[in-house]
Amino acid sequence: MKNVVLLAYSFFPDKSVAALRPSYWSTQLIHSGFKVTVVTSSKLVEPQKIDNHPNYKRIEITSKKSSRNYLISDQGLQWGNAIKKEFLPLCKTVDLLIITGGPFLQMSLAKIFKKQFNSKVILDFRDPFSNNPRFNDSVIKLTTKRFLEWRFCLRADHVITVNQITAKLLACTPSKISIIDNGFDETIVNEILSYPKTKSDQTKIIHTGKFYENASPKNLIDAIESIDNVLFENYGNMFEEHNSSLKHCKFNDFVDYRSALRAVHDSDIGIVFTTGEAFLSTTKIFDYIGMKKKILIITNGFIRTGNIHEITKGNPNVEWCTNNQKEIKLAIKNLIAREYIDTKTQHLSRGYGFIKLLNIIQAL
Repeated sequence: MKNVVLLAYSFFPDKSVAALRPSYWSTQLIHSGFKVTVVTSSKLVEPQKIDNHPNYKRIEITSKKSSRNYLISDQGLQWGNAIKKEFLPLCKTVDLLIITGGPFLQMSLAKIFKKQFNSKVILDFRDPFSNNPRFNDSVIKLTTKRFLEWRFCLRADHVITVNQITAKLLACTPSKISIIDNGFDETIVNEILSYPKTKSDQTKIIHTGKFYENASPKNLIDAIESIDNVLFENYGNMFEEHNSSLKHCKFNDFVDYRSALRAVHDSDIGIVFTTGEAFLSTTKIFDYIGMKKKILIITNGFIRTGNIHEITKGNPNVEWCTNNQKEIKLAIKNLIAREYIDTKTQHLSRGYGFIKLLNIIQAL
């Protein structure tokens, strides 16, 4: 049996999307016969309350920022130092180390684990670290991050990322990279799909997750307020411009993944906002597809472009529009009038991606 250590800054029951991938992987690795130890900064529930739980070690950040953090804002540096101090002395055997990021600077621990335990190392980039188009980094900062990313990847036995566009942004030998996109958790999706949907005379529209400054939902809200017999609900951060005068919009705090999927199940249309960067690979698009929903993708860029288009290309239940009130209103009305057409979704599940992970591990 292989001893696997999974370094995941966010982990169940943390409600952030960053916790979903490592939480799913740890459970499935245990089902596959591995002994798994999870190292995380997230506050954990009692292990006896979780079926098939791994060993847990919570490591919190306690050290102050170093001079490097003033150049690169990444919590992985202090977290990595805490792991070296609090976790490494407890280790006896580590056959495989999986580090998922962001944050990213804890990936420097790959060198130590390889030297001390002769471990195999897999690095998982859920986002690009050095060359992230969403960040306006200076030349000095970009060069420094690029060098660190290159060094991390050089020491890794294998590198995983979420799509081909992100793979091209990494400072890594292409032959060392595999693609495992996020996907929907089929173990939860299939369970919730078996429940009856709450009946409603209104068309329910949903958005799960954060709103970002450069992808404002204001035009969506204005469009929905002008349409009869619709209800929009958001589960995530509050929209600062919303107020009590809104008749068709409701804002809720973040909820856990299962609760979010229950809300999606009771809805008719799922909303995705994209700022237009090609590499973006939002998890909610998979959840909407898995939950068999019609989908409206609102972009600040060009319609039907980037990785989100690659995921949804050919899906008859998807409508695109730019972030414009009139276009959004027309797209919603088109989706309301359209019947949902069942499509194949298995290849977009986390289970499908996990098979790829197992094949990578077995080949190391």
